[in-house]
Amino acid sequence: MSLIEAIVELKKQEAMKAVNEMISDGKDALQIIEDCQRGMALVGEKFEKRDYFLSELMYSATMFESLMKIIENRFRETKKSGESPRVIIGTAKGDVHDIGKNIVVMVLKANGFDVIDLGVDVDPPVFVHKIKEIKPQIVGISMLITGAYEGLKQTCDGIKKEGFEHRPTIIIGGGPVTEKVREYSGADYYANDVMTGVRICKTIVAEGEKHGRTVKNTEGY
Repeated sequence: MSLIEAIVELKKQEAMKAVNEMISDGKDALQIIEDCQRGMALVGEKFEKRDYFLSELMYSATMFESLMKIIENRFRETKKSGESPRVIIGTAKGDVHDIGKNIVVMVLKANGFDVIDLGVDVDPPVFVHKIKEIKPQIVGISMLITGAYEGLKQTCDGIKKEGFEHRPTIIIGGGPVTEKVREYSGADYYANDVMTGVRICKTIVAEGEKHGRTVKNTEGY
């Protein structure tokens, strides 16, 4: 039974077995996570068609979290100490939503990133202070409501004005985020879904290792 099939049929043990087998076979974490998300999307479709009820939907969510933990732990074991690229992430000032951010954190960890989660409704100076302390390659700022636009911009401005010798790349994400929002905030990249965000992070790290610096994209992504 494939991983997608196991998730759709709500067979947790089979899904866990499939994940472990894919990891042992050398499958990329991103590919495994995409299969998990595809399975969850199909569960959502069954819920919309009333083939599944709320109880099944909630069970699938707990199963997804368990699978993500397996992926995170197994891939973390393959990383050497001090090798993982660092990411600071938090929800912009004025926004207390964290579901999307939490998924991003799990997926990044599963892909070998060392993630420091600042939580929600984060004041701009908190981001700046943590950057000084941790010196991450990437800063992620999440938002789900338009009322957080100003907090988002203040955070990006604060990071840039600090004059870091090696300023981290700023990625913003969330439902209302667009290219215009990226331009307004001054962020380097934006992403509207988890997989795109993770791919951007991987590209930034790969380019940084190749050129000895962190790449910037002033035109967004």
